[in-house]
Amino acid sequence: MNYSHDNWSAILAHIGKPEKLDTSARNAGALTRRREIRDAAT
Repeated sequence: MNYSHDNWSAILAHIGKPEKLDTSARNAGALTRRREIRDAAT
């Protein structure tokens, strides 16, 4: 039982990390786009 529980925890942790990375990547992309729009406006 302990092994399967640890394995499941590892799977959940693995699934959770890419989502966080994806979110921060989207945020960085949005900031870059805003800067580009600002530069284009001036």
